[in-house]
Amino acid sequence: MNLVFVTSDDAEIRINFYNSGQSWSDVGTNAVSVYVPQNKVSMNFGWFDQNTLEAEFSRVILHEFGHAVEMIHKLSRLNQNIQWNYPAFYAYYGGYPNYFTTQQVDDWVLTRFSQIQTKSSTYDPQSIMLYPVPVELTLNGFSVGWNYYLSNTDKVHLGNVYTYPPGSQNVVTVYKHDNFNPSGYAIGLPIGDYTLNQLQARGILNDDISSLKVISGCKVTIYHDDFFQNFALTFYADQLNFYNINGWNFNDLTSSIKIARL
Repeated sequence: MNLVFVTSDDAEIRINFYNSGQSWSDVGTNAVSVYVPQNKVSMNFGWFDQNTLEAEFSRVILHEFGHAVEMIHKLSRLNQNIQWNYPAFYAYYGGYPNYFTTQQVDDWVLTRFSQIQTKSSTYDPQSIMLYPVPVELTLNGFSVGWNYYLSNTDKVHLGNVYTYPPGSQNVVTVYKHDNFNPSGYAIGLPIGDYTLNQLQARGILNDDISSLKVISGCKVTIYHDDFFQNFALTFYADQLNFYNINGWNFNDLTSSIKIARL
C-alpha cells in the first residue's frame, strides 16, 4: 500500500476538517464508487485544533484511515460475544461527541457482518477499530478502554491484504498453535527470507510457531536461531505440529524462516 498526497485532480481519499464534532470515513471503495463524485468529501476530522493531543491525532487518524482501507469496527466482527445493555449503549453513543441516532448505532457500531463479507480475525480488544466499551454498557462486566495505535493484529491483517510488492502472493501460512488452531494467529508469508525482526514486524513472535501450511511448488525452511543459524527443518507440505518430526522437537523454537519456490 502506498499513499500519494495530492492537492488537485482526482483522489481516492478526499479529506475535510469541518468542525462538526464528528469524524468519519467512507469504507474502502465506497469512496470511489460511481455514485460518489470527486467533489464529495470521503473523510472528515471533526474536532482537531491546536490543542489536540498527539495521542488523539493518532487514535482518530488511524481509525478513519482503517475504514478507508476497508477495515470495519471491531464490535461488528462476527466472532465477538458481548452481552449489551442496549438502553445504556444507545444513550452513550447518542451523546457527545457522536450524537448517533439509534439507527446509526445499529448500522455503524452493532451490525455484525458475515464471513462472506469480511475476513474476520479473532476478537482483538487492542484494535484501533474498536470503540471503547465502558463497563456500564454491558451486562457481563465486559469493558474496553481507548486504543490509540494499530494493534499487532491490525498490522498483520493489513500486511496480508495489502502485500508489498503489490500482487505478491502468500505461499506459506504459519500458525501460533498446532493443528492450525484458529484461536491463535495465522499469518501468511510470500517468497523471501525472514529474520526475527522481519517476522516480528509481521506479528510472528520469537519461538512461537507450532504448525504451518505450504502451497504446492514451494518449500519453507525454519531455523532455530536468528539469521538462519543452527538447527533447521525444511517442509514441502503442510505440517500439523512441530512436536516430533523424525525425533526432532521444533515446537516454539523458530527464530528465522526462508521460503522459496522449487
